[in-house]
Amino acid sequence: MLKEEQKTAARNAVSHFYRVIDESDDNDSITFRVENPEPFSESNFNALLNTISKKGLVAFTADRDGSEIVILPKSPLIRDRFNYRFILFVLTFIAIFYFGYEYVRSYYGNSNILWNLENSALFYVLPVWTILISKEFSKFLILIRNRQTYSFPIFMPDPIGMGTMGLINTNRNSFTSKRSMIAFSGIPLLTGFVISAIFLVAGSLQTISSPPSNPVVSSVLGGSGFPVVFQVMIYRFIPSNGILDPLAFAGWVGLIVNSFSALPLGYMDGGILASALLGKKAIILSYVSILAIILLGIAYPAWIVLAVFVLLFGLRGPEPLNNASKLGRNSRAIVAVGFAILIIGLVPLPYHAPDTQFHVDIAQNHAVIVNGTGNSTCFNLSITNDGSSVISPAFQVSPNIPFKAESMEKAISSGSSLDYSLKFNTSSLRKDGIYDYNLSASSGTFKQTVQLEILMVNISQPVSFDTSNPLKENVSVGKIFQLEFINSGFTGNNSTFTILSIGEENFSYTLYTDSMQANITFRGMAQLALGQITLAEGKSYSLDLEARTNFTTWTIVGYNNNFQAAIAILSEGKS
Repeated sequence: MLKEEQKTAARNAVSHFYRVIDESDDNDSITFRVENPEPFSESNFNALLNTISKKGLVAFTADRDGSEIVILPKSPLIRDRFNYRFILFVLTFIAIFYFGYEYVRSYYGNSNILWNLENSALFYVLPVWTILISKEFSKFLILIRNRQTYSFPIFMPDPIGMGTMGLINTNRNSFTSKRSMIAFSGIPLLTGFVISAIFLVAGSLQTISSPPSNPVVSSVLGGSGFPVVFQVMIYRFIPSNGILDPLAFAGWVGLIVNSFSALPLGYMDGGILASALLGKKAIILSYVSILAIILLGIAYPAWIVLAVFVLLFGLRGPEPLNNASKLGRNSRAIVAVGFAILIIGLVPLPYHAPDTQFHVDIAQNHAVIVNGTGNSTCFNLSITNDGSSVISPAFQVSPNIPFKAESMEKAISSGSSLDYSLKFNTSSLRKDGIYDYNLSASSGTFKQTVQLEILMVNISQPVSFDTSNPLKENVSVGKIFQLEFINSGFTGNNSTFTILSIGEENFSYTLYTDSMQANITFRGMAQLALGQITLAEGKSYSLDLEARTNFTTWTIVGYNNNFQAAIAILSEGKS
């Protein structure tokens, strides 16, 4: 209820700035009908607000033309519990640091904990927080300039992907005008966009000039989508394989988070911009946005976190006290920029898919290891870049096994090939047997997978090739030679054997038997006998072979069910 002194102060203030035509008083508020000012003076209304604020009053325009001004007591500020906001801030900080640490560790392949902590703090955590704090600091300055109180925002952690989903405004001050709403939300969006783009460009240049030798992180192109700004503005000038340097990835996260804030939804920055531009009609955009977020949450559950917080604060954005003033060109331009930021940063791959294509050639995708004779094996492969931009492929092996990729260069230019040597640490393979792996080479959205197989055996003296184990022999291309696989000691189940030929890519040979002649061209491992063979103790199995193409090493191994084996290592030369 208005006190008499407040009513008097209200009448004096309104009559000072406007010509009053009529007035109505219902004890809780006073409504003044004033002469319709054209155009409506925003400075006069702000001066009125400052004058009556000292008496505990506030005013708002009831009509779009400003001809009706309502004055009523200020609502008492309800103390908001700060605890939950601080807890969310801490959770977001932890999520960002954890995600940054994991990304740096995977990107550089470094196992030193302190090194990873330092580099994740410098090149991911600090840039991400620089983006977030810069946006909030610009809001703080705008509120101070408008004589309003800054409220600590709600930080939204993202435990799944990026560390954060951004911030939600908790400004409980009433905005004096549409222009103040646009400044409060539009300028921070532009600030966040510019700083994010700087980090993204700087990190992308670093990625190209010094790509990692063996990154085991996936390209962001294969995850939640690439910002349009990277595809259209950056990709064309700075060719990248999509495996972003941590600094570039921080910029990418900044663009995505900034675009979240630009959603025309409730008290998000975009929601405040939409309310300033459309008034009460902005609720329609809020409904559309929340529906889109819920649908996106099916593919990326972190969207649900954003939806929950938005719903808690309401879908309807704020309205200014002064609804009568018109938006100028500058204000409309800021709104346009805000929604452009939404489209640029949020929409995944709408205009341009990076031209990243390559193919993998592997000379030998099978390896034989004699248990106890070494802790590593090597696979050699070549990658040819069929796309138009420079690439630096990343490798992943599943199931996980320690490996190191080595090459003479770090990047592959368009149309060029690069040889890689992948050294597998097999010290963890203790049991004899066959180990299957999938090796994936990826660049951007493009990925190729090849299958690898490691056969671990034990050399056993009861079996041999030509009475030797292992047998090392030179053979000539185009000349038939014979190998005798001999079982001199195994009985029972141990006398059933598999005989395999392991050669290089497209190596061609002829196998002669009593019943058939087969000219076989193969990749990797091939079985020489038709199924398993059973050899009684003291018996042998003859292999008549002829190499048809040149080769470096041709390995033949015969082993039983317990992987007790004999090995023949053949080299090209005069036999």
